[in-house]
Amino acid sequence: MPKGGLYIVTQIEKIKQRTAELYAMLPTDCEETRKSMLHIRDELLEINEKLFHKIALNTHLDHNRYEYGDKHQEICLQFLEIWWWYKYPPRYKDSKASFTSYMWVRLKERAERSLNELSYSVYRSTLIQCQRLLGLDHWTKVKPEMLSAITGKENHEVVQLAMRMMNRNYYTAIEDHWDLESPEISSANEVLFSYVDNPSDIKRLLVSEMILRESDLSGKEIEEISDIYCIPIPELASQLEIAKIELYSKLKEIDDWRNT
Repeated sequence: MPKGGLYIVTQIEKIKQRTAELYAMLPTDCEETRKSMLHIRDELLEINEKLFHKIALNTHLDHNRYEYGDKHQEICLQFLEIWWWYKYPPRYKDSKASFTSYMWVRLKERAERSLNELSYSVYRSTLIQCQRLLGLDHWTKVKPEMLSAITGKENHEVVQLAMRMMNRNYYTAIEDHWDLESPEISSANEVLFSYVDNPSDIKRLLVSEMILRESDLSGKEIEEISDIYCIPIPELASQLEIAKIELYSKLKEIDDWRNT
């Protein structure tokens, strides 16, 4: 079996190519026919198992009720619900998104929303009330510091509930932000996910892992990456500092660009 960067390129490129081939087989003019092609769904689920594993590892909840296995199962269940969205015109609004970036944000937020204790619908409806009271055009624009502007005894309960909820972790549907996302955010995401979509060597693989995990890599996480990609730990460790420098440089570049 090929090792290191060659193994990464070979395996990931094969999965990307097969995933693209499978989606190309789906009709784009009939939702029901598209959904009914379960043999394609099942193969997509099987060949992208490592992606779902990564998403599960990076699914964060506001309680400790669920273990990794529960999160992984939820990610897979959510994929079975939305697998047909990708490359389907009515659902595929961000037309340049790769399969990884498209599914990553949607499966992660859907799993977090499903598994978190407080009902998402309660959170959303509460902020919609606040949005209307503040005269905003969308509930996702409500910020904690705005709540003090809502007056009136009759609004006290909804304000208190909103304040409690906004001090905890709650997750909004990515679809709610489709029309709000700025070109700057879209471009920045495209730059970062280029590492995820094309980890052509060990350095880029480590950068992609830090992007997906939203943190530095611990010794245990390096061991996990070694197991997944069959790359010796010393090879990964030798490139880690270089990968950190590259990621810092890219993030600094994006930050400078946003501030110009």
